[in-house]
Amino acid sequence: MICRGGGVNPALRLIFGVSIAFLAASQSFAAQSYRCVFTQECPTGDACSAYDPREVSFFRKDGPTGLWTLTSADDPDIPFTQLPFETEDLRAFVSTSVDPGASAVSLLTVFSDGQAILGIHGVFFTPGSVTHLGTCVPKDS
Repeated sequence: MICRGGGVNPALRLIFGVSIAFLAASQSFAAQSYRCVFTQECPTGDACSAYDPREVSFFRKDGPTGLWTLTSADDPDIPFTQLPFETEDLRAFVSTSVDPGASAVSLLTVFSDGQAILGIHGVFFTPGSVTHLGTCVPKDS
């Protein structure tokens, strides 16, 4: 909308700027490959503690409909399945392959602002869970 003075309406400029920012965030949030760094661990019943950053790659394997894979230099590849919903705020993935000996199930949530939470629930001598906190950013960033 044009103002009487011939300039662009400031409200329209704000809406346009927000739209461009949302589009850029949406495009990066649709990434097919992430670099993740986890820096905190929170076991059931204990306070969270920091640890040396643990870097992993998380990427879609075998094209746009393939499974996702979490990989690091120290551990075997772990397959994840993307849950059938996605919002502009988060993407969620599930795996039963993180710790089969503990009958564990894992949920990895990647948020549009780069935050990441990896929760693992299983029987580790007794039923319990551990949550890893960190970030996941598109790999091409």
